Amino acid sequence: MGIYRKMNQAYAQRVRSVTKAITTTDLTTIGVTQAIDFAAALPSDAVVIGGDINATAKFTGGGASSCEMDLGIKTIDADGVIDGLDVFTAIVRSSLPRGVAVPTYQGGQTPQLTVTSDVNVSTLTTGAATCTIYYINIDKIADPS
Repeated sequence: MGIYRKMNQAYAQRVRSVTKAITTTDLTTIGVTQAIDFAAALPSDAVVIGGDINATAKFTGGGASSCEMDLGIKTIDADGVIDGLDVFTAIVRSSLPRGVAVPTYQGGQTPQLTVTSDVNVSTLTTGAATCTIYYINIDKIADPS
């Protein structure tokens, strides 16, 4: 078995993810933008390698004519993984592929989803999405030799 194949197998076995599911009931801000933190920070040895927003229902209602989502890392780059995904006009999915390193996003930081509309986000009446950050723990990747 070649060294690169061994490296890929070791790498693939270490991919982890954290997920945050939201609906319009989670949108409580009386304002056009709401940031929603994931439940916990990434492990201290994590490196973000991808992300995904899967909008399973359009975010509409309340007189809105637009709604977008960003996915990133709180206080570092809130839209660094996915920027400005339109979740108003269609049911959509956007991914930054696993295996594409997202530079400078290290562990110990909290993933964050941001919802922006042209109306108070708390007035949106329909919508659902699942957001995922993929990462590896660099201290736990085995030597492939």
